[in-house]
Amino acid sequence: LYPNILLADADPERHAATTQALFGERWRADVCGLVRDGLATRALLHARARAPAAAAATASAAASRSGGGRQSELATQSQQMRNFLERELSRSYRTQCERHHRDSDRQLSVSVEPASPCTNLAVVTTDCFHVLLFTRGLVIEMAQVLGLGEPLPRPNQAWPSSHFRCFRQLTAGLLQLLVAGRQSGGGTSLLQLLIKWLCAFRNLFMQRCARCDRILRDQLPPTWFDFRKDDRPVYHLACKSAVCAA
Repeated sequence: LYPNILLADADPERHAATTQALFGERWRADVCGLVRDGLATRALLHARARAPAAAAATASAAASRSGGGRQSELATQSQQMRNFLERELSRSYRTQCERHHRDSDRQLSVSVEPASPCTNLAVVTTDCFHVLLFTRGLVIEMAQVLGLGEPLPRPNQAWPSSHFRCFRQLTAGLLQLLVAGRQSGGGTSLLQLLIKWLCAFRNLFMQRCARCDRILRDQLPPTWFDFRKDDRPVYHLACKSAVCAA
């Protein structure tokens, strides 16, 4: 009865897996032989019962140390992201506009607030729209595009969707771009794609679709950016379907 009492204390449901973990595959033979040895039996059974708990405690402590190291790394990366957004994003945007679009009169305003030691909330404002960014470490996890006249969400408030179809389409395209950036390695490549996207839509309501050569189609400007091409074309969503099919 003794091993059954010990097992009931360790595992009230008496799972077979726990039985094997506590006593090994031949636990019945071991216990029956050891019962005759009195106190030695007791000591060995308790030692075997404590072994899995000790192993679990060791694993838990290792996981805790590993988690703490990961949090520290994320906090460092989050600070790097904050520094880039505050100090480098606007400069890189102007450089890209001059180099690839011969457009030197472009400005960004950037506001960044740490949401936690590992995350940031940023608002990037162009001549045409706001871009809300939520970052964790070096990864942009969420983005939202709003019109310049739309109210920005307050801290700890859910991000609203834009009232305008144009900016909702821009949001969908930007999120697809960020997914592609994470799949290609994240970090630097993700930020490079963000800058390319911002440059592509610097003249949102004046640029022509690369396929139909019109500014408006279905009363909307081009809202899809093909980051795979060097000339960085933009398309209407209806024209995008034909481009992807080709």
